[in-house]
Amino acid sequence: MRSSRRRIFLVLGLVILVMLVLSFAGMVWSGVRNDAAFKSQLSASGLRVEQSFPRDTWFFADFSTLTNGQRTYFETLLAKLTQDPQAFRAEFLRGIDENLKSVDLSYVADIAPMLGEGGFRFALGMSGGNAPVTHAAMTVKDPIKAADFLSRLERQGRFLKKTAAGGQVLYFNAAAFNANEQAIYYFTLFRDLLLAANDEKELLEMVDLLKSATSV
Repeated sequence: MRSSRRRIFLVLGLVILVMLVLSFAGMVWSGVRNDAAFKSQLSASGLRVEQSFPRDTWFFADFSTLTNGQRTYFETLLAKLTQDPQAFRAEFLRGIDENLKSVDLSYVADIAPMLGEGGFRFALGMSGGNAPVTHAAMTVKDPIKAADFLSRLERQGRFLKKTAAGGQVLYFNAAAFNANEQAIYYFTLFRDLLLAANDEKELLEMVDLLKSATSV
């Protein structure tokens, strides 16, 4: 439990640091409400990731490389952080993969292929009190590839699948479930957003929030 908490706080600390540095570097964040900036933060189907987060969210971090300008700022940041950007990227991705081991995933092998080359937007949030719930949402370039990704993990026995009320298909980590762990992460796909939460009801609420937002 302690190691899990340390890992969560380490990831949150890194996200906060990256947000601060990128904001000073001039990256466009979703909160900037001019038309060009606003449209650049939408998924291909017109969704905004923040629409999926509950109202009691008390921590929200947002990272995007959807525009050429944002990717340029990211490259500029890398150049200031290291003299060897390629080695820095490799080390950073190894760190991400190390954190993803707890949910039996690899960024390089599992996630990057479905993001494509055009950039993506990722948001992480936390809500709740003594037992915080973690929410995450990420744009995907090709929803079909994303669905195939989840199905492949199920076929490999790495994920289990269940159909919730209303027909929404959820996937969750088989190893954590079989070990009877308390923190089980659930994943689902809504249009071109991949959603995740460590609580089944909270994940379904994310889907409902998106449905409400798109029905207006």
